Amino acid sequence: MFALFLVSVVAEERRPVRWGILGTGSIASDFGRVLTSMRGDAEVVAVGSRSGDRAAAFAAELGLVGACAHGSYEALVADPAVDVVYVATPSTRHVSDSLLCLRAGKAVLCEKSMAPTAAEAAEVLALARERGLFFLHGVWSRFFPAMRALRELLSSGAIGDVTSAHVSFCQNDGAGSCSALAETGVYCAQFLSWVFGGEEAAVVGAVTERDRVPEPLREAATIRTSPRRCVSPAAASGALNAR
Repeated sequence: MFALFLVSVVAEERRPVRWGILGTGSIASDFGRVLTSMRGDAEVVAVGSRSGDRAAAFAAELGLVGACAHGSYEALVADPAVDVVYVATPSTRHVSDSLLCLRAGKAVLCEKSMAPTAAEAAEVLALARERGLFFLHGVWSRFFPAMRALRELLSSGAIGDVTSAHVSFCQNDGAGSCSALAETGVYCAQFLSWVFGGEEAAVVGAVTERDRVPEPLREAATIRTSPRRCVSPAAASGALNAR
């Protein structure tokens, strides 16, 4: 779905957007399969992994005939055939890998979450602006028609002035996660921010609960975005493992 919004990168040249996929995990595979279905609009021309054999196997799995299989991330971003890089590495690498791509002059679509801290997110965005490069944080739920309809409904005042909202998102296994709030809570936080028109947080309170080590982990925040509105994103990681 994100790819549809990047066609304009090279639309004036009337050719497909040429993608490089950085990372070879399951999310990268899902996205790669979508790109291969967009004939005429998108083309996967390169894959990058820390192993050349793994990159080649990934390209073969997706049927990427002619795509270059690079044995390092540095080789992928240096590939002149690539217009835009999809960063699909573990979230703990997203900042360093996004910076790597931008410094190489590549447009970037980065999987969520783009950074564990606001300062690191600002660093990535500042470099993209400095280089004049496209950067998109891959929060795909923002592109759902239902989400757009909800935003329009709230902004129109059709259901009155909403003063409180709560959203939660849980996942079964938090292995490799930087935090529950960053991995799944990012969907909740961005959703609440977006549907209310990007209101900035005025007051924030947050709590982390860990029932046992190393999991489950629960995190929640309460955010006052204005004198009249309070929103609460919450996330849990590993809480369903007993099922």
